[in-house]
Amino acid sequence: MGATKLTSVLAAAAVSLAAQAPPASPAVGTPASFEVASVKVNRSSQAGGLEDYIPAAGQVRIVNQTLRQVIRAAYGFEINRILGGPGWIDTDRFDIQARAAAAVPRDALMSMMRTLLADRFKLVAHVEPRQQPIWALVPSTLGGGTGTRLRVAAPACTDGCGRISAGPGRMSGRSVSLDQFATMLAPRVGRLVVQRTGLTGLFDFDLEWGLDEAQAAALAQLTPLGATPPSVDQSRPGIFTALQEQLGLRLDSVVGPVEVVVIDGAQPPTED
Repeated sequence: MGATKLTSVLAAAAVSLAAQAPPASPAVGTPASFEVASVKVNRSSQAGGLEDYIPAAGQVRIVNQTLRQVIRAAYGFEINRILGGPGWIDTDRFDIQARAAAAVPRDALMSMMRTLLADRFKLVAHVEPRQQPIWALVPSTLGGGTGTRLRVAAPACTDGCGRISAGPGRMSGRSVSLDQFATMLAPRVGRLVVQRTGLTGLFDFDLEWGLDEAQAAALAQLTPLGATPPSVDQSRPGIFTALQEQLGLRLDSVVGPVEVVVIDGAQPPTED
């Protein structure tokens, strides 16, 4: 699939929201900036938006997103790990279109996005470790047994191997590690998740939960234009309860080092 859609919390997988270190620098010989780029303020009253990154075409299309949301994607960090900045970066929304001279690897495309942000928004930011609350993923029972929806993967995987699919109130994986699961879980529970279950190997899992008001409101801001935003669902347990009941895992609150992006300065762009 050529385009990676970041239009919903599903996209947490693609951006990976799991970056533990600054994104890699572009390979030698790849372009450092876009050939053409346009930045405009979005003055519509619509709540949804989209971010479409297409490395194979060297293109980026962003509609109705805040600067903090764009920084999240460009740096590959969860949005709660983007700290500081003036208030307007969470309220003003922008449309950005950019094109490189040729196809580029994804890391190079995101490096070019960071160059664009520095050029057009005068963004100055740095990455540093900070002690913050994080979640430790551990077995929910002393025996360390798993729930009925967390199963050791079959030796010969035939469909969806090594992948996690996700949507509002659901996640499923086939032949994935619990480190991969922790990575995907992080943006859904608002903190970095560290895998400390002691369980190794590959697993299949299916997790379903009901959205609370805060989760539904957050997803509404990421819903694609024209789509119906997800709603609160009280018919199913919340995600913390679902983890214990369905997978036999729980999240313990601990403090640990977390790589964060600190915004030192930013300015509203000049439209073109």
